[in-house]
Amino acid sequence: MMAGSSSTAASCAGANWLFVISSGGRTGSTTLYSMLNTVPLIHLSGENDHLVYKLHKLHKDSLAAFGHADRGEGQSWYNQADPIGLHNALCAWVASLVPPRPGVVIRGFKEVIQLSHASRRGTGGGTASVGGHFVRALGDAFPRARFIHSFRSPDPQLRSQRATFGFLPSAKMALPSAELLENRTRAVGQLLRETGRPVFDFSLEDFSTQRFNKLLSWLNVRGCHFTRVMHQNANYSFSNKTTFADTRSSSLAGACVFDASTPW
Repeated sequence: MMAGSSSTAASCAGANWLFVISSGGRTGSTTLYSMLNTVPLIHLSGENDHLVYKLHKLHKDSLAAFGHADRGEGQSWYNQADPIGLHNALCAWVASLVPPRPGVVIRGFKEVIQLSHASRRGTGGGTASVGGHFVRALGDAFPRARFIHSFRSPDPQLRSQRATFGFLPSAKMALPSAELLENRTRAVGQLLRETGRPVFDFSLEDFSTQRFNKLLSWLNVRGCHFTRVMHQNANYSFSNKTTFADTRSSSLAGACVFDASTPW
């Protein structure tokens, strides 16, 4: 784990972080990510192969391995873990993956929470903690984080997943039911709110220029607006023939500015 310097940690903690959290695949999170990246003030690094889950596991394992404060100093395995130091290290590590860019005031990434990360065995995914509250660990590491919860009605999401994947990405995962998808979405939303950070709920069924422009306002972005929704990965396809430049020129109008006077 990379332990950042005090200046790196301070810069990381003081930055405006935005995380798009999708309750499973096929929720429209790629469209969300792509449209937000057309805003010059925003840079999201994309999907990162379950990075949030791995961050939590690293945090949890570090506390377990080095948290033997009950043993006397000088004895085997004695080492007092510093949770704040671990949070700073996690934050600094992510900051190195999504470094500052000129003109960018909001940065972050997108994360898809799969079925196995969203439920405890035997709970059916109801109020289960997602991967042992790794979302909470993310909120702790990023004191200025905001979350966008990307989700979809369970029946069309299930049909889209089956049409796209035929099965979920991991061979160990069984095909979910619509009820399980709905329970998982509820659990993810609950856990995001338990972080105490601002959460913007964004349903695929509510995709519209009006809703996307409301999102810009929530992000303190002023002076620009979306004129259309550029759907990415639509029709059960991962191909994307629309370039980033085309998306920006055809979906965003105006000159975007960040309203620093409004609390983030």
